[in-house]
Amino acid sequence: MSLRKLITVEFRSGEEFWSIHRSLQAKILQELNRDPPKREIVYAQAFLLIRNRFPLPSPIQVPEPSKWPACRRYLPHVLSLRKIFTGHMLEIPPSIELAQLFSDGGIDLWERGMTNEGLDLLKSAEAILDQLNCREDMLRANIHVIISLLIQDSGLAQLAECKSRISSALDIRKKHHDMTPPDLYTKNDEILLYNAWSDYGCVLLQYNKFREAEPIFAACFEKYKSWGPPEAIPYEYSKYYHHMAFCLMYQMRFAEAIELAEQGCHWVTVATGHSAAYNRWKFDLACIVLQSGDLNRALSLHQEILESRIEQHGSSAYLTLQSWYSVGAVQAYVGDLTNAE
Repeated sequence: MSLRKLITVEFRSGEEFWSIHRSLQAKILQELNRDPPKREIVYAQAFLLIRNRFPLPSPIQVPEPSKWPACRRYLPHVLSLRKIFTGHMLEIPPSIELAQLFSDGGIDLWERGMTNEGLDLLKSAEAILDQLNCREDMLRANIHVIISLLIQDSGLAQLAECKSRISSALDIRKKHHDMTPPDLYTKNDEILLYNAWSDYGCVLLQYNKFREAEPIFAACFEKYKSWGPPEAIPYEYSKYYHHMAFCLMYQMRFAEAIELAEQGCHWVTVATGHSAAYNRWKFDLACIVLQSGDLNRALSLHQEILESRIEQHGSSAYLTLQSWYSVGAVQAYVGDLTNAE
């Protein structure tokens, strides 16, 4: 096989891209495993290159669309590093830094609505922490939260794990609050604590315990108001309006529920643009509208979400399939059985 076929150089948008044939990759990895000192040097170089290029996520777990272009560009390298590490293709030492990188990649995928790939990275990060037998409680709490958010739409079978993970994250953050001197406890620490409370309230909603969830959301709302107006922290306010809309829906106060859900959509758009988070908020608005009995508006909303998800994720991604089903179900409700089928 000629060198030309083993290494391909392409130019896309004025930039140079190299791709190496898998057989050559395997050969290089094999040779590196035979030379531990060189392997460590090459791995350290590769890790630092990826770490320096892959953006750090928001410290308070707010989706940041401005970082997504860079994440899309460098995520394949994070995934390759995970494949090499988990597949034992190269003897890479586990480290907290590697766990952090995998976690950051998983958070990016959560932000962009890519469930399965995000879970793979986050569970690899968690496995590294287990392997190292280290606490790293705040990193572990972040991993618990994002895994819980990724699996919460997977059906009843995942609810117990979802609740367990959020409870663990909440316990870690409450303990951090209790053990940290007030002058060292930051606003970001406080935001993460109330994020965990809010997420725990969401889990209660999954169990139809809206009466227990509502005071949690109300307490979070009071804290948000102490931090500033919606314009200052739009994502936090969007979560309150979104979550409280479900509490009102359970009480069959549909007009109020729809109004709050619409406010949630507005503020999540301010915070993240027309992102995967916006489509999730809008999907839930459509579900509340459906419960109110307005079938035509619910169908229109679900069709808009489906089109947006096809554009964002492709026609067969998990969230897109969720929307395909929802559109079909509402079409059946309105009597359009042909299109529903």
